[in-house]
Amino acid sequence: MFFLNILIGVKKEAVIYVFLLSFSIIIIFLIFYAPIVVNKFKSPSIYILFSNVCHQKPERTFFLFNFPLAVCSRCTGIYFGFFLGNLFLPILKRKFIVFPELKLIILATIPMALEYSGYILKLWNSNLLRMISGLSFGLIIPFYLIPSFLYIFNNKEEKVWKKSQIY
Repeated sequence: MFFLNILIGVKKEAVIYVFLLSFSIIIIFLIFYAPIVVNKFKSPSIYILFSNVCHQKPERTFFLFNFPLAVCSRCTGIYFGFFLGNLFLPILKRKFIVFPELKLIILATIPMALEYSGYILKLWNSNLLRMISGLSFGLIIPFYLIPSFLYIFNNKEEKVWKKSQIY
């Protein structure tokens, strides 16, 4: 009941933002904590948690303390980009309720497509490139998630689906 009293009067945008930022911090923590848990407690529980969303191939994963991170380098980039996007969202966007144009998400996927194409054509095979391509995609996800959540919670078409004047 205490938390409900605190949230009364707080804008939905702020609640969703804090939730997504907290979620991204927890995910980043778990990704980097997994090698420590395996090393210290011999428990693969965090790896099992992430196995449903990532292939976790060791050759495509960064290592910490001689153990792989919980996700591959591309997923690490996506999650870290998601965290950074959440962190800088209030600075880069004045209003959370404006939905960006879809061309932005298409542009953000181009580095991943180029990196993957280069891998398939055997031009390069780099975990750093995988991470950077994932980072570019992860950065813009919060700009779509917050307006989407606002649309769901408001259950009406306000300004959410209108084109942004920022992009």
